[in-house]
Amino acid sequence: MRVHFGKVKPVVIGLIILFGSLPLVWYSVTYGSASTISAKQAIELLTDPEGNSILIDVRPSYLFEQQHITGAQSWSPEQIKLISSPDKLPLTWTEKKIFIICSVGLTSSNLVRYLNKTGVVDSYNIRGGMQEYIAALSGFTPTKDVAYLTVTGEPALKLMSPFEQWSAIIAGFVFKPTYMLLSLLLAIALWKARQPYLLAIKYSMLVFFIGEAWCAVNYLFFNHTSLLSEFFHSYGMVVAFGLALYAISDGIDTHVIKFSAWGQRCSALEICGRCIKNENVDCGIRKVLLLIIPAISILAFIPSLASLDTVSYNTLILNTIYNYTHLFIFQIFEYRYCPILALLLLLSAFLILMRQPQRPLSIYVRLFIAGGLGALGFSFFRLLFGKVYLDNLIWATFWEELTELLFLIATWGVLLLFRHRLLIEVTAYWPWTLMNRVIDLPKSTSLPVYSSVITNNRRVNLIACKIFQAPLPDYLPEGLVQEEYYLDFGLHRNPEQLRQRIQSIIDNLKEPSLVILGYGLCGNGLHGIQARQHMLLIPRVNDCIPIILGSYQTYLEQTKAEPATFYLSQGWLEAGSHPLNEYEEYLRRYTPADADMIINAQYQHCKRLAFVYNNQSVLDAYQEKARGVAQFCQRWGTSYQEILGSDTYIRRLVNTIQEPTIESDDFLIILPGETINSRQFLRVE
Repeated sequence: MRVHFGKVKPVVIGLIILFGSLPLVWYSVTYGSASTISAKQAIELLTDPEGNSILIDVRPSYLFEQQHITGAQSWSPEQIKLISSPDKLPLTWTEKKIFIICSVGLTSSNLVRYLNKTGVVDSYNIRGGMQEYIAALSGFTPTKDVAYLTVTGEPALKLMSPFEQWSAIIAGFVFKPTYMLLSLLLAIALWKARQPYLLAIKYSMLVFFIGEAWCAVNYLFFNHTSLLSEFFHSYGMVVAFGLALYAISDGIDTHVIKFSAWGQRCSALEICGRCIKNENVDCGIRKVLLLIIPAISILAFIPSLASLDTVSYNTLILNTIYNYTHLFIFQIFEYRYCPILALLLLLSAFLILMRQPQRPLSIYVRLFIAGGLGALGFSFFRLLFGKVYLDNLIWATFWEELTELLFLIATWGVLLLFRHRLLIEVTAYWPWTLMNRVIDLPKSTSLPVYSSVITNNRRVNLIACKIFQAPLPDYLPEGLVQEEYYLDFGLHRNPEQLRQRIQSIIDNLKEPSLVILGYGLCGNGLHGIQARQHMLLIPRVNDCIPIILGSYQTYLEQTKAEPATFYLSQGWLEAGSHPLNEYEEYLRRYTPADADMIINAQYQHCKRLAFVYNNQSVLDAYQEKARGVAQFCQRWGTSYQEILGSDTYIRRLVNTIQEPTIESDDFLIILPGETINSRQFLRVE
C-alpha cells in the first residue's frame, strides 16, 4: 500500500525546482526587465564628486515630506509620464544619469521602463526603493549636509538598548550557528537511512542547512544586499517545512496510526468500524481529509490579505551600524506567493482524493498536503513575527532564530529518546555509535506490539511449507519456537486444503502466541484464515520465489529482466506444479490434440523457465527434474536458467520474529481477531 518516499524523489525534486523558479521568473519580468541598479551602487555614483547624477523620488508628496533622501527631487509618476522623448527632459536632467526611487522599487521600475521606451536610456531604477537605500546607508559614513548620505524627517537611525543589542548578537552568533550545525549533523547521521520518514527528515535538514548557509553568505559577503541569496534562504525554509511535516506525518503513521501499513490494524478502525484494508469500502481518513483541506485552504487568505510594510531603519549594535528591514519583495513572496502555492498544492491533493474513492491514500496526496502546509506554515511564521514586532524588528529576528533552534533540539531529542524504535536501521553507523559511547542513554523499554495479547511467557509457533524445513531451523535461535509444523508441498495445488490445514493448526494452539506462517499468498491459500487469539506474521509475497531469491526487490528485477518467466522451486517440483506434470495429466484426461491445445494456451507465451534453488544440495537433488521440465518447454522456445537464491529474506523473517516492532512492507502482521485478506498482499509500485 505504501510507496517508498525514495521512489517519488524525482517528482519531488522536479516540483521543488518548478515552484522555486516561478518567483524568479516573475522577478525577471517585473524588476529585472527595467534598467536597475543596487542602492549601494547608486549612492557611490550619486556621491562621486566627478559624477553627473540626479535622484528623483516618485513617492507621494506626503511621504516625501515625512522622510526623504537629502538632495532628492520630488516628482510624481504622472509628471514623469509627460516626458515623451529625450528632448522633453528638464534642462537640469540632461546629460545626467537619472536614478528613480520609490518606496519599494515597483513604481520606479515601471517608470524606468517607460523612460527607456521613450529613448531616455540613461535612467535607472534603484532596487528595493527607500527600504534598500536606507539599508545601504549603513555601509557609508554619514556626513552632515552632504547630499544623498542622510535622510531628512523621520530618522533612519534607531537606537537599541544594551539588552536588545546583546539579544541580536546571541541570535546571530549563537542560535544560528548552533542550529545550522545541528541540522548538518542530523543530515549526516541519517545519511544511510531508508525509512520514508527518516529520508524526509534527512532531506529537510539538508535543504534547511543549505538555505541557512545562503543567509550566512549574504551576511558575510554581500552585507545583506543579495536578493538571490535571501530568496534561497527563504525558499529553503519553505521546502524544509514541507519535508519536515511529511516526515512527522509518516512517522506517526508508521509507528502510531499504522494507516498505510497494509497488513496491520489501523488505529482509526475503532472509529471507522470498517476498513479499506479488508473490505471494499471508502476510507474514513480520506473523508476527514476532504473536510479538513478546504478548511485549511480558507486560512491561506489570512496572509494573502495582510498589508505589506516598508519599515527600514539602521541601528547600532556594539557601535556597529546594522540595518533592520523586511524587504517588500520578500513580503510578496511570503504573504502572496506562498499562500497561492499552498492553495495550489492543497487543491491538487483534494482533487486526487475526489477522484480516488475506495482506494488507498496516494503518496502524492500526502506530499501535496505536507508541501501545502509547509508553504502556509512558513507564511504564517513570517507574518506572525513581522506584524507583532513591526516597530522593533530585532525581536522578530530573535524569536525566529530561537524557534528554529528549539525545533532542531526537539527533533534531535525525539530521535535520541526513541532511537531504539525509530533508528533501527542506522544505529550501527556513525555518529550514533559515538553517541552511544558518550551519552549513557537508557535501553529501550518498549514492549513488543503484541504484548497486550500474549502472556509474559511469550510463545512463538511456526507453520511453514516443507520447502523451508531445511534452511529455517539453521537460522532460528534455540528455544525461540515452541512448535513447528512443516506441511506437504502438494497443498500448493489445492489452496482450499492449504487454508483448512493451516486454520486447523491455528485453532488447536491453546495458548495465545505469535504464529509465523512460512508461506506467501500461495494461490489465495491464505485468504480467509482467521488469527483467532493469536498474532500472525506472514511474508508479504505471492509465493515462495521472492523468499528464496532473497527479497521482493530481487524478484521485481528478475521479472523486469524477463516478464514472461515461469519460476520453479523445490516446492513446485515436489508438488508437481509445472508445465510437464500438467501436460501429463491432460494426456490422461483428453486426446493428445486437446492436451496440446490446452497446454499451449497456458504456456506458449512463456519466454523463460527459471529454477531458483537456495543451496547446492537442492540443485543436485532437483536439477535433473528441472531440466526435464525445461526440455519440455523448449517447444515454445523457452529459455532455461538456474538462479542461486539468497537467505536475506529468511534472515529478516527471523529478526522480525525476535523484534516484531521492526516495521517493514515485506511482512504482514495480522492482529488477534482479524482475518487474512488477499488484498493485503497487494503492493503499489
